Amino acid sequence: MLKKRRGGHVRPNPSGEPAHAARRRLPRPQWLLVAVVFLMFCCVLLTNGLVRSEIGVDARGAASDGPDGHVPPAVSAGGPVVDLTHGQPRTYAMPPKTVALTFDDGPDPEWTPAVLAVLAKHHVPGTFFVVGANVARHPEVVRRIRAGGSEIGVHTFTHPDLRRMSPVMVEREIAETQLALAGATGEMSYLVRPPYSSESSAVDDAGFDVISRLAREGYVTAFVDVDSNDWQRPGVAGIVRDSIPADGQGGVVLLHDAGGDRAQTVEALDRLIPEVQADGFTFTTVSAGTGLPVANFPAGPSDLLLGRTMLAAVVEPVTLVVPAHNEKECIAATVRSLVAGDHPVEVVVVDDGSTDGTADIVEALGLDGVRVIRRANGGKASALNPGSRPPATTSW
Repeated sequence: MLKKRRGGHVRPNPSGEPAHAARRRLPRPQWLLVAVVFLMFCCVLLTNGLVRSEIGVDARGAASDGPDGHVPPAVSAGGPVVDLTHGQPRTYAMPPKTVALTFDDGPDPEWTPAVLAVLAKHHVPGTFFVVGANVARHPEVVRRIRAGGSEIGVHTFTHPDLRRMSPVMVEREIAETQLALAGATGEMSYLVRPPYSSESSAVDDAGFDVISRLAREGYVTAFVDVDSNDWQRPGVAGIVRDSIPADGQGGVVLLHDAGGDRAQTVEALDRLIPEVQADGFTFTTVSAGTGLPVANFPAGPSDLLLGRTMLAAVVEPVTLVVPAHNEKECIAATVRSLVAGDHPVEVVVVDDGSTDGTADIVEALGLDGVRVIRRANGGKASALNPGSRPPATTSW
């Protein structure tokens, strides 16, 4: 669970649970099966969403052409980093001849390590705005980002246009990305970059509403003021040219480490960095260049547990235990729904002394990965542990 710390940035709730959690009542026994199956079904849905989600690629101009009537001039005419956490808009820009290289849409198992290798070669950090679904697929790559001295920001979980989503869905996109980060690195981030955004001058009323709501949760939004246009693959020379701030100014540069073939981006970085360093430029992260606090901070105990559970569900087969006592009317549909997803699951139906043929129905389905454990009646709560007494017999 997240809350704002002093200064307005997102911090984990130290307790990890609401104060009234200890007073929650246990479900009545007759609802236990319903509750367990419902939780299992939610886990399968979440896993399928992680595995099947498709990530788009940011493109300049996807946002509106300019601000609408409710966007404060301090935002539309200010720097690329927008902090609304204090009530009044504050914006920040890079100092002269200072560059923050930012990378969207990763991590990618091929291109993110290639980008990191170039940054390490030239002793330069970056800021990576990651997609939660990709974090869940490739947590080891995210750990490499942090180990190399770069920072991480949030780029949503499935890369939607947040302006077209309900507040509840926006919150879920951000929260699930934070959990993925917590599971992968043990850390979270207060930096956010909405997909399909570009310069702060292009923020419209709908976009301003999104970043305002995110600010109330402690998030600082990082737009860009230099677009490399690498998503168009204009050639290495073109990417280098478009990545250099004009007239010795500083800049937050938009690049990509995922979403397609990034060979041109990698090669352009290897040329860009020494070229502008020779011209007196220095490289930094978004937070360091703007004087903001360090973007990444330790996740709390609850977020760590949930995040690690999420990643385990994505990268490993899942075992679902279904306690059942006289469930002949619904057991076949329940089991079929649990094995219908794309993620590998094992379903263990623990038949708790049924007298209506529940176990026989499951066995007759003949489904791969479905196992039946028959046991004398001991109550559905004890049936959640297939190894508990009374003795059981197993069949496939």
